[in-house]
Amino acid sequence: EVVDLELTNSSREGKNQLQYQIDEPNFDQNGSITEIREWYTIDNNETQNVPWRQRFEGSGTLAPWVSINPENDFASWQLSSSGGSLASLQNQQEEQTYWLGSPIFSLKSSPQASVFFDLAAGVQHPNSKLSLLISENAGESYQEIWSEMGAGISSGSISGNSAEFERKYVDLTAYAGQDSGDIRLAFAFNSGGNGDSPVFLDNIELFLRADPNPVIPQEGSSVLYPNPAREYFNVAFNLPQQDNVTIRIISSTGALVHEVSYPNTLNQTYTFSTELFRNGLYILQITGDNLNDIKRLFIN
Repeated sequence: EVVDLELTNSSREGKNQLQYQIDEPNFDQNGSITEIREWYTIDNNETQNVPWRQRFEGSGTLAPWVSINPENDFASWQLSSSGGSLASLQNQQEEQTYWLGSPIFSLKSSPQASVFFDLAAGVQHPNSKLSLLISENAGESYQEIWSEMGAGISSGSISGNSAEFERKYVDLTAYAGQDSGDIRLAFAFNSGGNGDSPVFLDNIELFLRADPNPVIPQEGSSVLYPNPAREYFNVAFNLPQQDNVTIRIISSTGALVHEVSYPNTLNQTYTFSTELFRNGLYILQITGDNLNDIKRLFIN
């Protein structure tokens, strides 16, 4: 018989150690047996604007992400000991899980979303598993949306050099839109046996589109495409941090024909219909707190 018990939430912000004691679980069949179970959790209510990019740079910690080994509070994901800005997992022990969780964020403003991340790992036990999990209730429960096991985790190197990383893509559109909840992502490594090599994660990036091959400009700039444009044109961004961007479209006579502002621009691609404009040459002025681009656009 399985019995579900609903307990009062007594955890606090930060790391918590939960202990459960069961006395005489089989009543008089096995005598006076007492079972004690321990579990470690992290309560974290930090939020993050979308889109976002996590490169583990600058702070000297994994923040705003958090890590935990729920079973025994062993060392979990940490900044790479080699000095690089990577999330690394080393010295895994059999039958232990190691979690790396994001802050809470919302996808209500976008009908599409996706996440990319860089993965590097050496040889893993065949039963070891790396999963990407998603929560729609701020971390109360999770479901798996991507996973690899054993050799599928390995990229062939444990050096952490960027050339050895493999770029992974996961579509999050099913969890986006007005009906979506409080989203949190978590990487969970489940060690299936001794001898797992280190695992590295880096450059985790959330996009508000579901394009496995996005146009990514040089960092700190934007790209206009297609050009010349017939039915539509796009302006794609790749900024080092979120910026409030304004796009002004000016005709060949110098008249301002369209102006729009986009807050929290990081890696978005904005699409414009050419039905708003006559054929001809236009100038795009793209400005932000740390951005000033001028581009020519031909519409025919």
